[in-house]
Amino acid sequence: MRGWVESLKLVVVAILCFATTASAQTPATTPQTKGRPSLYIFSIQGCWPCKRLADEGLADQEVIALISRMEYRKVDMALTENARELYRTHARSGGVPELVLYDGEGKLIGRQSGYETVGSLKEFLRKAFTPAEQAKIKAESQAMRGRYAYDNTN
Repeated sequence: MRGWVESLKLVVVAILCFATTASAQTPATTPQTKGRPSLYIFSIQGCWPCKRLADEGLADQEVIALISRMEYRKVDMALTENARELYRTHARSGGVPELVLYDGEGKLIGRQSGYETVGSLKEFLRKAFTPAEQAKIKAESQAMRGRYAYDNTN
């Protein structure tokens, strides 16, 4: 039954990646200002840290909950039509993966180059939210985790 939960997580991540890769191909190069934070993830196929980020970091329940409250754009440097323009506009490190985070008004919150751990990824993404919002998101993600665990015991 545990394999079912892992499969479900991968499906959710795949859906998020597919939906957001398509949105990254739009000509807009500035973050949306709808009051929601914006996250750009620049990556490239075949990059080992990028694969770890996708397989490990973006599969975490709390990370999924955080990103679901953002305007999220995954930019594959090899596949996204206007990737170079987006990279010049937002990224600065010269490497991948690079995460760029904006607040709801389009102001830069921070950049993170590379991927280390799920914990460091969560810490970076939490910067976009108030402590009260962070607590609510964490509680919701733990409730979802508990619900999947409960469902697997039947």
